[in-house]
Amino acid sequence: MIRYFHIYFDEINQKVKRTPKRITLVQNFYYMGQLTEVEYDLLIEILFKAYGENDIQLEQFLLFFTELKEFSERIEDLIK
Repeated sequence: MIRYFHIYFDEINQKVKRTPKRITLVQNFYYMGQLTEVEYDLLIEILFKAYGENDIQLEQFLLFFTELKEFSERIEDLIK
């Protein structure tokens, strides 16, 4: 069974949070969308390779998030 998580990003504190249900979080967290557990792990790995210990801007995070979702959708289309 594929598990989906709701992904949130806090640019100020440089934190990513995932929850199984969509919730209202404290300020500074922006809702990005849903990812599978595997997609989430891949996103974190990609961001670390791209930025290391450097800060990530919200726009940069969203760009990587969106590109990963599009890539995943293209892979899904190939196996249908």
